[in-house]
Formats: sequence, structure tokens, C-alpha cells
Amino acid sequence: MDNLKITFELCSAMVTSGYPIHLDALVAYAATQRELLFLNKPTQSDFDLIYSELPFEKFEQDGDWVFKASALVAEGDCDHSSAFYTRRTNEVELAVNSVKGNIQYGKMKAGAELNSHALKLDMVRGPQRNLLGYYSTTEVEKVVGYCVGDKERIEEILIDYGFVNHIGKRRCTGHGNIKSITIEIDDSAGDMWKNRVKPWPLSKDDIKIKAAIKAPYWKIDNSIDAFCPKGLA
Repeated sequence: MDNLKITFELCSAMVTSGYPIHLDALVAYAATQRELLFLNKPTQSDFDLIYSELPFEKFEQDGDWVFKASALVAEGDCDHSSAFYTRRTNEVELAVNSVKGNIQYGKMKAGAELNSHALKLDMVRGPQRNLLGYYSTTEVEKVVGYCVGDKERIEEILIDYGFVNHIGKRRCTGHGNIKSITIEIDDSAGDMWKNRVKPWPLSKDDIKIKAAIKAPYWKIDNSIDAFCPKGLA
């Protein structure tokens, strides 16, 4: 196993999530997408096996374990800003589908006779409302992660497979677009991998949070009492 630093050079602003983005999550995603090409009816056991066999060294303590793979952090200056978006509901389409019974909207039911006030579409409140909103963005040239793992295998999964091309939220709108991925030997990774969420404190700067320690990190059921460096929380 090698001590590695993995650098993602970005060419568009990224949108961060509420929790750290872990290096093993990106590799797990690429490995899973690859295996799905060959699995007919994948099961949870298949996904668990793919994750358990990722090319990272494990750290075990008190009956639990995590991969020696850090969360991603920005390298260099960050410029925080915001982007705006609009959402407009097609009122005619909504009315037609409500009358046909294709969707349930308010008190509208297919074939039912309604008073005139019940036929009104509310575009100000509720899930169909017209909206002008915004979200926060971070302009950063590079994000980096550290790990202890098999360099050649990680390069194959992360780069050659071609599935990891954006980082963060709102990828479908072009945010977090990856320009290049560089994987290099870095002895500091032997300690820097601890910059992640884990089930026990490994340094005096670790604070207690509620989060997942293994992929899928987004799954609420995976959240436990965990620890991570203060800067990641």
C-alpha cells in the first residue's frame, strides 16, 4: 500500500454538501458504476462486497473500522458566492393533469364536481409554487484528499473508468467539473488520512457529530455518533 495525495483540479465552482465529501465515496461510486455493467440483478450484498474490496488500507479499533481515506479539502484560496435559479410551473399542464387524475393537486379529484374556489391553482404556496431561489457556491482551483492504498488500482478506478467527472452537489448544472486528477506519492498521507469522519477521536481537534463513517454517506440510516476534525464539521 502507498501513501497517496490525490488532487482534483476543478474548472467550475463547486457546491458543497452539508457533510464532508470522502475520497472513498468517490472511488466507491466509480467502482459500483463499473460493476453495474456486469451485474444482472444487483443486491445489497453486491454493493457491500464492492465497497469492502476497495483498494484502501483499513484502520481498525474497538471492533469497528474505516478506510484510510480522508475527506476532500480545498487547496489554495476559496471565493464564496451564490448562484440564482428560477422555477416556473406550467399552469395549463398542471390543471389538465389534475383534472385527468394523473396527479393529485389540492382538492382536485378526477370526475368530482368542485366549487369554483376549489379549482384555483396556487402558484404562490406549496410544492408547485413559482420560485426565485439561490444556493451557495465555492470557487476553488483544487481540492485534495489523502489515503493509504494501491496506487495503480485507485488510478484505474478513479481515472480510467471515467465515471468521476464532477464533485459536490448540482453536478447536472456543471458545478464542480473536474479538469484533471493527479495521484502522487506523499508520505504525509500516513497521518493526513485521519482528516475524515470516524467512530472514535484520533486527535485532540476531533469533535463529536452525527454522521456516517462508511459509504453510502448520504444515507441517514448510516448516521452514528462519530468524530471529525473541527474544520470539516
